[in-house]
Amino acid sequence: MATKEKETFESKLNEIETIVEKMNEGNLPLDEMIKLYEKAQKLIKENLDELNEVKSKIENIRS
Repeated sequence: MATKEKETFESKLNEIETIVEKMNEGNLPLDEMIKLYEKAQKLIKENLDELNEVKSKIENIRS
């Protein structure tokens, strides 16, 4: 069984951008829009968590 590689910050950001573009087109059914919105929110949270972790590491290095 293959394991899924960890997505990078950049790949998640690209996926968020793709989702936003799809949603802005405005031709998706509501249920699909909701699924995409939820996916984007999950990716945003993951990226924010990663940024906060990096920020903490930088603050530790600086102190």
